[in-house]
Amino acid sequence: MGASASSIDKADRAELMKSIHRIYGERKSSDDIVMFNEMKAVIDDVIVSQNSPRTKNLLISQAMTSLESKLGKDGVLSSADGSTTPPTDESSSINYDVLSSINFDTPAGGGQSSSSLTTQVIAPAESSTTTSAVPRMEDLEDWVESTGVDCDLSDVNSIEELDFSESSLATLPDSLILIASNVTEFALEKNDLEIIPGPVIGAFTNLVELYLRENQLTSLPEELGNCTSLDSLYLEDNLLTSLPTSLSNLSNLKGLCLHRNQFTECPESIFGCEALEELYLDENSITVLPDGIGNLKELKELGIQKNKIAGCLPQTIGNLHNLETLHCEFNLLDNLPKAFGKLKSLRKLYMNDNRFDKLHGCLGKCPKLECINAENNRIEKIAKRIKDIPLLRFLMLANNCLTALPEEIASAPGLRRLTLSGNQLNEATMKLEKMDLIGEEEG
Repeated sequence: MGASASSIDKADRAELMKSIHRIYGERKSSDDIVMFNEMKAVIDDVIVSQNSPRTKNLLISQAMTSLESKLGKDGVLSSADGSTTPPTDESSSINYDVLSSINFDTPAGGGQSSSSLTTQVIAPAESSTTTSAVPRMEDLEDWVESTGVDCDLSDVNSIEELDFSESSLATLPDSLILIASNVTEFALEKNDLEIIPGPVIGAFTNLVELYLRENQLTSLPEELGNCTSLDSLYLEDNLLTSLPTSLSNLSNLKGLCLHRNQFTECPESIFGCEALEELYLDENSITVLPDGIGNLKELKELGIQKNKIAGCLPQTIGNLHNLETLHCEFNLLDNLPKAFGKLKSLRKLYMNDNRFDKLHGCLGKCPKLECINAENNRIEKIAKRIKDIPLLRFLMLANNCLTALPEEIASAPGLRRLTLSGNQLNEATMKLEKMDLIGEEEG
């Protein structure tokens, strides 16, 4: 195959765009105009994106694959009746194989530059033995057959859900980008994946739900940040120690599940996902909950149980005015910040199995609090303000160091369950213990 190479800077790229417009923008067919306007938009988006060079190549290849059925061998469009129309201005004719072989080189110093492009202008194929890096549908078909995954390729444009769970997958092929554009749900649970190829996941730009739980993932690619429509991301039971900085690009992410990984600190990129409503970091080895948690003002449920968080939660937790449920049990906590009283939506607090020595009065400022589980701590004193919680129904205080209990607590009008066993309370006080009476009343 004959080939020549040239470098394209901003001016060259502009000329390329002008050529496309001259050749196809003045055609009579509206389909032609729409198609090549779309191609121009794709090129522009890819050039200015922060993707890796390899991802940019694959995204251009994906666009070309979707157009190739409309292109003739000589770079002309095929009409509905099968005829072809040559360019109206032969002097502006360009070889459209250029578009399928654009290579994006990272500029010196690693900076972003829209002019950091090199293209290889490839002459028409002369030999069927030529090797191409462009993913082919044939490659994807072979992979689907060899792995046995459930994937109907008869109409790739209609694929909105992919479920490759429990398929013993160790890798994912680049050719998956050929069916990525319309997929909104992608399940890859319970496989043997150690990495997710950046160019592949970066092509799923319309993804809403991504399931990667129970794999062997140790990291995630920066291209995950391309999936800006992502609503829910499930990463439980992997080997992750960090998250990509591009995670903060996921402005629509509402649910993030990171249970049972290997985090020793909370990834800062999480705190850029300001639409988060549910965040689960349970069963890791995190030692500190950072101040950044206060950025997540839409958060409704926070799970940090079974970590190694010591001392006091940050004051910024008071910014979480929408927080309804907090699981912080099985840590090394011994204090709550005063700002905790700002949690006006908090309904359920699980603080059991820590090192608290007091049930703090700030909880009395949480008007919607219904449940406090403070069992298995070192609590010696309960603030009287706890009685002021109007909706409190469940107060679990078993296995602490209580020697007395404010009478006002036990007589709180809405209280339905009060556990006191395992303390140093006298018999009269123990009679105040209330087991769950809800069933009796409802019966």
